[in-house]
This record gives sequence, C-alpha cells and structure tokens, in this order.
Amino acid sequence: MSPTLTSVISVCALVFATSIWMAIDAYRLTHRIVEAAGWFFSGLLLWIVAFPMYLFRRPGLRNAGQRVQLSSAAIDAGASSTPTTMPCPACGNQVSTAAAACPKCGHPVAAGVLRQANGPGTSASHAGWRPSPGFLLLLVGLAIGGGYGYYGVYAPAQERAEAERAEAERQAAEAALEKERLQDQAEQDRVEHERQQADPTPDREMTVGEKLASTANIADALALLLPTLKDTENELDPGTMLFAVWAAMHLTWADLLQQPETHYGLVMKDADAERGNRMCGGASIVEIAVDDSAGVKLYRGIMIANYHVASFIAVGSTGHLVERSHARFCGIVMGRHSYANAGGGTTHSVSLVGMFDLPENRVANAHAAAE
Repeated sequence: MSPTLTSVISVCALVFATSIWMAIDAYRLTHRIVEAAGWFFSGLLLWIVAFPMYLFRRPGLRNAGQRVQLSSAAIDAGASSTPTTMPCPACGNQVSTAAAACPKCGHPVAAGVLRQANGPGTSASHAGWRPSPGFLLLLVGLAIGGGYGYYGVYAPAQERAEAERAEAERQAAEAALEKERLQDQAEQDRVEHERQQADPTPDREMTVGEKLASTANIADALALLLPTLKDTENELDPGTMLFAVWAAMHLTWADLLQQPETHYGLVMKDADAERGNRMCGGASIVEIAVDDSAGVKLYRGIMIANYHVASFIAVGSTGHLVERSHARFCGIVMGRHSYANAGGGTTHSVSLVGMFDLPENRVANAHAAAE
C-alpha cells in the first residue's frame, strides 16, 4: 500500500471517529437527537471547522442540557398540580378547565385556561424551536458539499460525458465516411475491371532497360542507349550503368573489335559524335574496385596515360590487375565524365565500358565464365 493511500485512510478514519464521538457526546450532554445528528454530519462534511467549534461550545452544551433537564422537571411538577376547575371570569361559577365556556353564563374561558397553563407573560410563540450550532453547521456543510458535488463532480462528469459522446459521434461519422469511401473505391475498381475486360487497353510501352534486357546484340543495345547518354559531372550517367550491366551479361571481345575506333582527342573534342565507338590503349591503373550495387559484378576505376584520363567500368576478368598495374583496356565510349580531384580542381576524363586485354577475355563468351 502506498504512503499516500495510507495517509488518506488515516485521515478519513480520524474524521469518522471524531464525528461519532461528537454525536455521542452531544446527545449525552443535551439529550437531543437533532443536536447529535447535526454535529455528526457537520464533522463529516466540514470537520476542520466543526471539530474545533464543538470543543469550544462543549461547556455551553453541558449547561444547555442541564437547563433542558430542569425545564422538563418543572413542567412535569407543574402538570401534576394543575387544577381541574377554575372560576368563571364573568359570574364566578366553577368551570372545568377543559370547558370552552361557562355553562351558566356562557362566557368563554379557553383563553384564561391557556394563559393559566402557559403561565404569566408567556405565549405559544415563545415556545418555538431554536436551531443548534451543530444543525447550522450541518446546513452549511450540506450547502458546501452540495455545491462541490455539483460544480466539482457532477458538472465536470457531465462535461466529460458530453465530450465522450461528441468524440464517439465524430469517430462514428469518420467510420461511416471511411466505409463509404471504401465502397466507392470498390465500385470504381469493379467498373474499371469490367471496362478492361470489355475493352482491354494496349500493353504499356517497355522501358529502355526492359528493351535492353531482351537483346544480346551490341548494335541494338547501343541503338537503344546512345540517344539517352550525356556527359556527366561526378555522378555516372544512368545509361552508362545500364550498358555496363548489359555488357556484364552479353559483351564479348569480338563485339568490341567490330566497333569503329576512336581516340582520346576526338572524344574530348566532340563526345556526341564519338559515343558508341571503341577506344583502346595501354595505361596505368590509378584505382580499381569491385561494384556489385547493380546486381552483377563490375569493376570501376581510373586509368591514366600521357595525362589522358579514362574512367572505366570493366566487365569480364580483371586477372591480377591492381592499383599501379599497367594494362591495355578496350571499351565503348559513353562520353565525357568530369569529377572533383583531391587537389580541389576538376579532372576531365573519357567514360568507357569494356574489358581488359587479357587472354581469358579474348575467349568467346568469356563473360559467362567470369560470372
């Protein structure tokens, strides 16, 4: 049990116990149930005020109780000595105190009986009930408790219930709209399906990549890709990577040799005119690394000879070639490729896709063996 809950239970027990004690003690002192009930409920509802006030007024309650007991005794004694007859005020005839008028002269005697019974200087209005402090505290506690119950409990509960009802209605409305939307979508799908069944549309046009995958001829592959190729800076042209993937699966050394030959100067002069031609030459490998991001094994790198730089993608076998190796490379010109170098400047190179001049690549269909 948590310390907070223990404290709350202890305070409630203290309030309840002291309220019972106030009720019992008030009844013992005053012999009045209303007084006892008033202090009991005042303690429950407004203990912080009622309990100190009861302790303060307790001597007065004892005195009031004693006066009540003395008054009751006096009334009982007076009742036992009350005469049963009285003289008529008009004729002096003895008349019963219970009679309303004198039977001899008819003079009313009820008022005299009342005055005699109540005593001199008293009337019925002086015998009225006076509320006790406990009863007044009970009324105040009920008023405060009722106000708190309405404004602190009932009204917020009503507001929460109203908010929950509004939220439930909103969710129901959204669910209905969503259901209607799904029904409309289902109806549209059904209509579209029926329309396609009745009047099928032509097949969509194949992409360049799909057309490229369906051909094994280098002339057809270049015819598809050359219109899409362009010079690039830092990033390779997507068409270059498409042709490299095609070359990894279909390119042979014989395919390279059948393409028209060009050289570095012509490509740098007019790349558009030289795309698709073959460029071969020996150079030193500056860097080379495998790249399988396209799903096939490619080797990307840079070669340099006489300050002529080539950015290459090699397919087939690379043998034991590594950085600083000298090798002969033949590739299809993709265009010009520029990139930022380590010195902070820009290097311009020829972009090639092809093979290293190795015995295993000269064999027909060597690319299949390399896979």
